[in-house]
Amino acid sequence: MLLRFVRFLTGVGCVVLAACGSADDSATSTSQDAGFETRDAGEHDAGAVARPLAPVWTPRSGTPPTTPGGRWGIRPVLAPDSDLLFTFGGSQYPEGASVAELWVFDFTSDVWTEVSAPGAPAPRYCYCATYLPEQRELLIVGGRDDAGPLRPAAWTLDIVGGRWLPIGGTLPAGVTGCGAAWMPTMPGGGRAIVFGGGARTYDRRTYAYDPVDRSFSIVATASTAPPGRQDAMMTFDPGDGGRVLVFGGASRVFPPDEAEPLDDMWSFDGVQWRELPRDGPRPAPRRFSADAFDPERREWVLVGGTREVADFDDVWLFDASTDRWTELTPAAPNGAPAARGFAGLGHDRVAGGYRLFGGLQQPDFRAPTDGWLLELRP
Repeated sequence: MLLRFVRFLTGVGCVVLAACGSADDSATSTSQDAGFETRDAGEHDAGAVARPLAPVWTPRSGTPPTTPGGRWGIRPVLAPDSDLLFTFGGSQYPEGASVAELWVFDFTSDVWTEVSAPGAPAPRYCYCATYLPEQRELLIVGGRDDAGPLRPAAWTLDIVGGRWLPIGGTLPAGVTGCGAAWMPTMPGGGRAIVFGGGARTYDRRTYAYDPVDRSFSIVATASTAPPGRQDAMMTFDPGDGGRVLVFGGASRVFPPDEAEPLDDMWSFDGVQWRELPRDGPRPAPRRFSADAFDPERREWVLVGGTREVADFDDVWLFDASTDRWTELTPAAPNGAPAARGFAGLGHDRVAGGYRLFGGLQQPDFRAPTDGWLLELRP
């Protein structure tokens, strides 16, 4: 079924920073009309599954003149039934304030387009987000703005009807740096799982969002949840009966020289949490890597991330079929992305790779405006 983006007529608001701050944290934008339709994504090349890894970085930021560069604290959302990647908000520090812009990247045309819709959330970054496939909706939870953590809140964006709607009732309390993933195998029906994040303290409860009832509930898990954290990497793996994966994050981010980044890894099967064994190499402790998952190959890619006093420029691949991490060393004939955290990554089925954009470089606080394509099997 084709998704259709209605023609949006808008204006996005303005607000007035701080990096995705800790759990104890005490602009006007312009838009343009956009109308376009997604296409059938097509079949994945099954023969490519067995091809050996030969990763390569290529500079590729999208076709000028528009791009959402120079922002960070974003969690891009892929609509897997199309070739579109959505990203909302983000911080422009040190060049500007946080924004409430919605940008859409069309992998087929290689073009970014800014669109908007009525009822959009206020400017924010360091939220969590995922896609609700049956409803054709984006779910956005929490976030912070330039003044600090925002109050618990959540919205859906109907990408067919082009309208934001707030969600009422019980809401996840971990508004800064929560994680979210759509879990179609959740007992009782598909749910969006939200975990972690902070405001004044870190929230260890597991929440499930029912897109039919438009409500959150707290899951009574059969095991102890992972320790509290913010800015962990979180995704859904369709193998092994279906499970949510969580890696890293931080249990403390301020002051920077006393930060406590994490490198533990957990899975959630809809009933209980389980820590995965520490077999073999794995990424160093960090938070807010750019990450994206290829569900057909069951490969999870992490790029960079931060430990506050310095950022990472490495690339890691998690093979969910073996539960093993491998550090990749991509060829870079035309350069490679500089170290960064808080960036966005999207799985590009059209190019057969991953698109990296945005981010923040610490401790000197620079927001790069470049874009990159990472091909694992050129």
